[in-house]
Amino acid sequence: MLTSLSIRDVVLVDVLDLEVGTGLTVLTGETGAGKSIILDALGLALGGRGEAGLVRAGAKQAVATAVFTAPDDPDLMALIADKGFDVTPGEDLILRRVVSADGRSRAWVNDQPAGIAALREIGARLVEVHGQHETVGLLDWKTHRALLDAYGGLAPQLAGIAGASERLKTAEAKLAALRAAAAAVPAPVSVVHPGMFPLGFNMDNKALLLRFLYWSLARDVKRRLGLGPSARHPG
Repeated sequence: MLTSLSIRDVVLVDVLDLEVGTGLTVLTGETGAGKSIILDALGLALGGRGEAGLVRAGAKQAVATAVFTAPDDPDLMALIADKGFDVTPGEDLILRRVVSADGRSRAWVNDQPAGIAALREIGARLVEVHGQHETVGLLDWKTHRALLDAYGGLAPQLAGIAGASERLKTAEAKLAALRAAAAAVPAPVSVVHPGMFPLGFNMDNKALLLRFLYWSLARDVKRRLGLGPSARHPG
């Protein structure tokens, strides 16, 4: 929830500190009173486009600072943590943007330097602007699943699925590595073929086949060790 908006040298506004309470807040005024400037300043703090034209004439820079109460939103907290910022639900989340008269722009999240893209991602999860030419978040299909999951209270199930997905990816990577390693090993030369056996040898007799292979192995070992003539092969 937005709790305050501070504006310095934005377009026609030199100094404005706006406190926002709970419930509905309405800003009224005739055309040209500056209502749109307040929205421009809020958009600037949320990572919107910054340009030199926003700086009040004669000022060195324009500054917009929006203070929110960090919501208890696991996805938003994860996004903020992934961007390298430390915020706890219920505490202040401060987004600040400075645009210089030469058009250069800088941003901060809780007084830590931030990229404009990161500011924009975080801001998009905090505020939705409905205007004549604004994109409405409900029409963005990328937000639909998160809205349904949040409505259904499915955070524990989502965490379980995410963990299972990561374990599956790890297992698939290991399997692919093992298959690649196996493919790189030359195929072994067959050591069992009919030409190895005496004429008329019964290849279907498995017991006799094993005895013959054992005898052949023992014969080769004895010959290599110089232990004398080999024994007669089993019949």
